Amino acid sequence: MKRIFALLLAALTLLGLTACGEPSDAGPDSPAAENDMDRAKIWLEARIEEDELFSFDYGEVPFQEHIGQWAKNVEEGTDEDGNTTYVLTYEKDSVKAWAEILLRGDMPCIDWCCYFENTASSDSLPISNIQALNSPYAVTDATVNYAYGGNSDGHDFEPLSQSMTETNTLKFECTGGRSSQGYMPFFDVVGDGQGIVVAIGWTGQWTANLTATEDTLTMVAGMTSTDIALHAGESMRTPSIVMTFFTGDRVDGNQVYRDMVQQYYTPADESGEPVTELPLTINAWGGAGVTTQLNTIASAEAIGWPYDVLWVDAGWHGNIASVDTYDMAWAQEVGNWYVNKEIYPDGLSVVSDAVHKEGKEYLLWFEPERVIEGTDIDVNHSEYVMPASDSAMFKLYNLASDEATDYLIELISGILNDNGIDWYRQDFNCDPLDKWVYADTKEGEHRTGITEIKYITNLYRYLDALRENVPGLMIDNCASGGRRLDIEMMKRSVPLWRSDYYVLGVDAATTADGTRNIGWNLSYWIPLSCGGASNEGCDDSYEFRCQMGAGLTMGVPVTNVEWWMEKAEEYLTCREMMNGDYYILAQGTGNNYDSINACYEYYVPEEGRGFLMAFRPEKSMVSKQSFVLRGLDADATYLLEVDDNGETMEVDGETLMTDGITLTFNEARMSLLIYITKK
Repeated sequence: MKRIFALLLAALTLLGLTACGEPSDAGPDSPAAENDMDRAKIWLEARIEEDELFSFDYGEVPFQEHIGQWAKNVEEGTDEDGNTTYVLTYEKDSVKAWAEILLRGDMPCIDWCCYFENTASSDSLPISNIQALNSPYAVTDATVNYAYGGNSDGHDFEPLSQSMTETNTLKFECTGGRSSQGYMPFFDVVGDGQGIVVAIGWTGQWTANLTATEDTLTMVAGMTSTDIALHAGESMRTPSIVMTFFTGDRVDGNQVYRDMVQQYYTPADESGEPVTELPLTINAWGGAGVTTQLNTIASAEAIGWPYDVLWVDAGWHGNIASVDTYDMAWAQEVGNWYVNKEIYPDGLSVVSDAVHKEGKEYLLWFEPERVIEGTDIDVNHSEYVMPASDSAMFKLYNLASDEATDYLIELISGILNDNGIDWYRQDFNCDPLDKWVYADTKEGEHRTGITEIKYITNLYRYLDALRENVPGLMIDNCASGGRRLDIEMMKRSVPLWRSDYYVLGVDAATTADGTRNIGWNLSYWIPLSCGGASNEGCDDSYEFRCQMGAGLTMGVPVTNVEWWMEKAEEYLTCREMMNGDYYILAQGTGNNYDSINACYEYYVPEEGRGFLMAFRPEKSMVSKQSFVLRGLDADATYLLEVDDNGETMEVDGETLMTDGITLTFNEARMSLLIYITKK
């Protein structure tokens, strides 16, 4: 068999697809899920028993000093799906603090959120330093893996790793009040052949502090600053926490986490099932008007371009028609949420009707949380605008107000329904934190954090109401590109624009490798996201593949249409497998992502198929490299087919996962796509 296999390999000379390499040190497949589920249950019940799940100071007394004085109660129940629910309640002085906890019955996952209520007729004592997570995790030689957030550069979402034996503390947080700006609100902990993945569910300002001893990692995470005396009858929620347990290394853990996210933290489609892929969209500028958009639809139809959604961005609203992104006229109209009659004399439904006639969907851009001075919201509904401490031209819509939120729900729901909108795109191009802090000062003493809590709570209510009011509505979460990505937003929306790195300006140093670095790294934490074009263009396979994701956005091809149709077919084939297991087999990090070869694997075990996408950047000097695959069936035989030249070979799963394959890149700036099919 070895001799025959060698002869088969010898025939594949163009791309050098060969078995190779040293045995992998990757651990075996995770054991039966019930082991990790038991571990999750044991950990949770110990935390409840020891008062180590969440924490808060009360009347300026630290949590561990006062919590023994509270009346404690735990209610437990199991539903028909096998999920166990716990309600952990503490009560004292007419103040009630409780956590609603879900231990899933089919996955080793715990989900909880904490709440507070003051039932007295006067203010409570200050509740401060609220931590949604304040728990130990038993582990030795722990490594914590986390990531940069969206900061509009080529390092967006790049992975970071810290050995807790080298330094016993680690702190990271978001900036400006946008949850994935600065750092991502996700991390995993690995050690002793097992670990956990933690997701912080808060679309505002959060901080994570991790401290290690010889055999324990203490995890503290929550809002960055809280000091709140609740008014009579007032209640509030905190960030949520989702924790997933796994056995194996961090790659094993990521597959468990991905399965959990795709089943429970992904928006449902009209049939009620979680979305498994995102659309191929074509872009149209809102300010271009009805004729241009109708021509775009006609052009796509003429060549048979297989798009799913017409994406209409800013400029459609207000009084001044915006020529394009860079004239910034659109930004001055934020707060004028009505159709510009000069460029859409008969409304937007003319375009949406044309899109629907082709069996496609229509996406429309909004930015309702930012209000420009002098716009309709600012002038006619000033009571719904948050007070500002400075003379900045933009203001913040006051989602902290229930009345203002109700008005916005009615306003935007009406626009969406009246104009046949299928996708609601929510942008957010400002940092809200300073305005929340200033609003807190207007509340009096001991109100730090209350504005942010009310704002974020109503943000979730607003988005949930839109989906309820507009049947089948999908929500695109933008926020300057990838700056509001957290587990709470993932339940409600998907990101169709990963980063504003793509459009920093005509002369920006945007590259295909930067685009690849952003997209494939984000896919580790967010299974569904949409790739976008780089300034470098998209006219060869390397650039095209650097942009791939569970969705893809671009314009209608006008030249080299035959090549583009081939690329579209390639993309749609890969998209079908991007909801499967995902493995980063090799890549550069830091400042060498554009000089180190990279290889990514998607594999759908249930279907027995997947693909490898490999890249040799321009600056790489390595023309031949070995990659060890993961997640395959060791006893099965796999057909490997190189899309770039049609060459094929058959290899058993054990060889692919132990010795791997070698890919030969005949030139710099070259990519390879290899399909994997179980025989």
